[in-house]
Amino acid sequence: MPPRRPPWEARAHRADRGRDHLGHVHLRVVCLPSHDPGAGGRPGDRFIGGGRERAGQGDPPGQARGLRLSAPARADRARRRAARTSVYDGHHRLWRDPDRARADHRPVLGGRVLHTQRTAAARLGGSDRVRARGPVSGGRTARLRAVVLDVDGTLVDSERDGHRVAFNRAFDEAGLPDRWDVEHYGELLQVPGGKRRLKAYFGEQKVPDAESEELAGRLHTRKTEIFTGMAREGEIEARPGVGELLDELEEAGVRLGVATTGSRTWVDPLLDRLFGLGRFEAIVGGDEVPEPKPDPSVYRMALERLGLEAADVPAIEDSAIGLRAAKAAGLPCVVVVNDYTRAQDFGAAELVLDGFGGSDGAASVLADPRSLEPPGRLDVDTLRRLVGEDG
Repeated sequence: MPPRRPPWEARAHRADRGRDHLGHVHLRVVCLPSHDPGAGGRPGDRFIGGGRERAGQGDPPGQARGLRLSAPARADRARRRAARTSVYDGHHRLWRDPDRARADHRPVLGGRVLHTQRTAAARLGGSDRVRARGPVSGGRTARLRAVVLDVDGTLVDSERDGHRVAFNRAFDEAGLPDRWDVEHYGELLQVPGGKRRLKAYFGEQKVPDAESEELAGRLHTRKTEIFTGMAREGEIEARPGVGELLDELEEAGVRLGVATTGSRTWVDPLLDRLFGLGRFEAIVGGDEVPEPKPDPSVYRMALERLGLEAADVPAIEDSAIGLRAAKAAGLPCVVVVNDYTRAQDFGAAELVLDGFGGSDGAASVLADPRSLEPPGRLDVDTLRRLVGEDG
């Protein structure tokens, strides 16, 4: 004699299939008076994709509330979740396993496991909720997962012989007598952002506000065009040792990001010519955020695009303004100074160097409060010690 089927299964009828807004197929079954006592159901309940709602009292699509899962559905859901190898965060497919991620050329979700908790409301037409969970080990495992770098003055020595020159060319084309020498431009760098810098300068010159706004906007647009041309023609060079560091990070599987006050109009072609644009997984420019550095929004957006936590992602900066932005976003920060920024206050930095070091010569340590002891250059092992990675 065949085993007796549960009454709620034996008496179920009128099964039909439907698709939600994402195209997922869900089975709708209306139960007759017999029901599953173990699931807390009642006669007339509808089991929808594993969820339950009162027949005739369901909410409109996307608004179902108070849904419960039957015992079999709960067990099935647990099995399906355990079998998942990847998740979707709304932008990228993220593999839990770093080796699988690199083999498939996909981003890996570092330090956390994201999974999509699809509620019955979502199945009926609502949106997914993405929930961050702690690492499988129970506590945060320190690991160098990515590095986010500034551009102007950090990756490239672009201020003195790049932006300053472009500003002066824009002045000349506009028929203006203004010229910024090296020393004066260093003082103007205390104001972040080229357009703001122009407005501050015209304020010093007692130019009326209305005229200053229009003039700064017009000059900055032309200056950006000039600087973009300089970048494409190779007039802007990388700082010594930068290429070696990026190569070492890439070989170690450390992801790369950029957070800059500069406009993507010139940042992208500059990065592409010097380093290859494709190696940077997240690039955030000043034209994508509401406020420039020292506001932390540019770093927060970079972390969001990388899908990582700040503690595992050191920033590399060259200025006190950039340092403040990184620290406000929660990132540990290494400062590599240049001639314009050497005398600034870097008391909050984990490490301060006078260069990247490498085959062109060793870098000098200006401050090392964490006793990281870099070997005459900024390298992967030093950055691993910075985030507390073992080994």
